[in-house]
Amino acid sequence: MELKTYFSALRRRWPIVVALPLLALMLGLYQEVTRTPMWTTDVRARVLFDPQTPPTNEFDYNRFYLFGSTEYTIDDLVEVLQGNVFAEGVADRLADPSITSTDVEQALGMERRHRVLTVSVTASDEDDAVNIAAAAGDELRENATSLLGLDQIESEALIEIVDRPAEAMSDTARMRLLIVLQALAAAGLGVLLAFLVDYLDDTLYDSDTASVALRLPHLASVPSERRG
Repeated sequence: MELKTYFSALRRRWPIVVALPLLALMLGLYQEVTRTPMWTTDVRARVLFDPQTPPTNEFDYNRFYLFGSTEYTIDDLVEVLQGNVFAEGVADRLADPSITSTDVEQALGMERRHRVLTVSVTASDEDDAVNIAAAAGDELRENATSLLGLDQIESEALIEIVDRPAEAMSDTARMRLLIVLQALAAAGLGVLLAFLVDYLDDTLYDSDTASVALRLPHLASVPSERRG
């Protein structure tokens, strides 16, 4: 089939091609205007072991085993920090009484990569996201080992904050990109739907289509407009 046949089908079905992406764009813009933007920031920490006493001899493997045990410690931390006890500690550090421990627990998200733990905070207010993240970092540094039932000195476990929250990022740019992708997907769907509708339509619109359908050569055409 020649390209002009496809173009002819799109020209005939242009309302479908235009309506679907326009509808998707309008729906996306409406959702963007009516929704509440969310703000996200992170605080990152690593778990390390710092023995208070030097090794007694060169064959002392205590540091090796302590270093290896951090893997299990961080796994435990991820689970413990998702509980309401850690959220209550963070909420107590905030000066805003309107932010409850339940709000903090819903705002927190945990992820570990190697020996680095990332605590993500998502809130509907930029300042709340930064303040909760800062309080979570302080609570993590001071009381994380006690939540595991460990003494910070005796267990030789330390929590070191490596990245403190400076500002929160809005999800507006991501949502706008999603709206554009939705409109492009709707445009592609509109083109496919236009071809399908045109394929199911058995109307003969031009001489080429008539010649192919009737399997007869085209000899002449009767003009649709009267010439004066």
